[in-house]
Amino acid sequence: MIVASQTRTQIIHASKVDRHALCPSRYKAELSAGRGATCGQQLEDGLFLHQMLRDFCSTMKGGGLGSDIDELIESRSRRFHSFGERAADVRAQATAALWSARAVMDRLGATVLDVERELCSSRMPVAILPDAVVAGLHLMLKGRLDVIALVDETLLLIDWKTGHFLPTDDSLAALPSSLVYEFLARHAFLKEHTSLPVETIEIAQAQVPTGETVSAVLGDEQREASKVFIREMAINLDARTFPARRNARCDWCPINGECELYQGDVGEAF
Repeated sequence: MIVASQTRTQIIHASKVDRHALCPSRYKAELSAGRGATCGQQLEDGLFLHQMLRDFCSTMKGGGLGSDIDELIESRSRRFHSFGERAADVRAQATAALWSARAVMDRLGATVLDVERELCSSRMPVAILPDAVVAGLHLMLKGRLDVIALVDETLLLIDWKTGHFLPTDDSLAALPSSLVYEFLARHAFLKEHTSLPVETIEIAQAQVPTGETVSAVLGDEQREASKVFIREMAINLDARTFPARRNARCDWCPINGECELYQGDVGEAF
């Protein structure tokens, strides 16, 4: 039983906050069912590609040219064999992803500072209004940044995407995860690197192997809107309540048959 006066801390991770913001009820259902179980092969391939991208980008730190891609691919031959009949396909995906990543970094003119960096904020009271907080409830922000790079006086936070879709620039700016990444970069990473000449923090997603990139610099309006979703997630986790929220993906939600909000809007069968 939770006592109101107790100090509680909820950890809000950048990888989860967008799904909760879309619909807390679906987020809870996916968490309970084990989201990875529903997309096993895709998840396995994505994790492996991210490992390859990490190893490749690590050799670009401080302005390095990066590994020879063919040599890096060849050094992972044993790992490719573990994919069995899909080995050749995964090898081709990895090769295309690395060449795409090199093209993205060259096009951006970015100097890699860090790779797959896990960052965490200090504890912060959860506010519901500017002059009121939830008694005893705190939150901590966490997130892993695929690439932290510098372009002139801009700190660039790159998230590699191996799926089929990227948001628009405006949609990226509206994601609560973008605020989490910006906050962690400003209040965790830059506190460790005070000599960096940073004036702006830019959030970017780069799709491999297409090389398509979207980016955004957050404004105050986006920050305030995202704070609402982050606070809501902390409060829901604390109370263990996850209400449904109507959104553009409700028609394809795997639990819409059990969702009273959705069923109430659908009405009688045709």
